[in-house]
Amino acid sequence: MSKNNIYINSGLAIAIIIASSLLAWQINLKLNLSSSFAAKSKELKKSLASQKHLEKLKTELELLEVKEKALNRMIPEGETQPLRLIKAIVRLGNEIGIKKIDFDVKPLSATGVLGQGNDVVGEEGVKRLYFKMNCEGTFIQFLKFLNKLMNMDRIVEVRGVKIEGVKDILPYQKISLELAAYSF
Repeated sequence: MSKNNIYINSGLAIAIIIASSLLAWQINLKLNLSSSFAAKSKELKKSLASQKHLEKLKTELELLEVKEKALNRMIPEGETQPLRLIKAIVRLGNEIGIKKIDFDVKPLSATGVLGQGNDVVGEEGVKRLYFKMNCEGTFIQFLKFLNKLMNMDRIVEVRGVKIEGVKDILPYQKISLELAAYSF
């Protein structure tokens, strides 16, 4: 063998060794990238599932906030006198044509007697706010008023009704209502 053949064969052998090393390195790199890609793909699926769950929780939270606002309108927090409710009731009465609306907001006892006891604390910290309403109106106006009172955002309990027919004010009648509202 000649010297040139030895150099050519040695060069070819070195080229084959380098090519084999590069091929092995590329195969190893591809395997590492494939496993990394599979892991990242799994993480992405997990993240997408978490994001969907988070969006669902946000929607549920928004719904609960709407329900909480509605509940706070029905039973407000920290109210010791039902003044906003009284204002709304006066507005209702005026819309229907009820006259001479006045209120007695002295505390009622649990038996409904004015001036005895304080607000009665019910279950779970709910306070009853008692007050009495006096007015004059026709029986039809009174029924319309009760219907609108029943459909208010605020929870109002009618604890007593007294209707007196007085000759001086006919067709109107004197109406007295014992009412209770609630507060946390």
